[in-house]
Amino acid sequence: MWSDFQIKIGSTTTANFLESWLEDCASVVICDDCMVSHEVLMLADDMHGIFDIAERHQINAERSCIEIGRHVWLVRRTALTKSGRVGHGYIVATNAIVTKSFGENFAIGGNPARVIRQGVY
Repeated sequence: MWSDFQIKIGSTTTANFLESWLEDCASVVICDDCMVSHEVLMLADDMHGIFDIAERHQINAERSCIEIGRHVWLVRRTALTKSGRVGHGYIVATNAIVTKSFGENFAIGGNPARVIRQGVY
């Protein structure tokens, strides 16, 4: 049973279509003044455990949080994984898959996402 998940969306943030998959204790935090385009996918969890056979324990993290800073534009078909952190002032390009964090005011894109340009707003 799913419980204790949360989505927090800041003021003046707009979304055309946002799909989020949240398992127990996972969360998505979107700060103020963001734009979320169509078909943006946020995967705060792997949805299934992955186990090491020899050690007999789960090797993928069970809980996570996706965080999106202030004044961010998530362009169409962006995907954020459980380890994705988007800092303030980002532009995330179409079809980008965000799997890690960067600094502030970057345009990023690709699979996995990489810096396309710095110093943008």
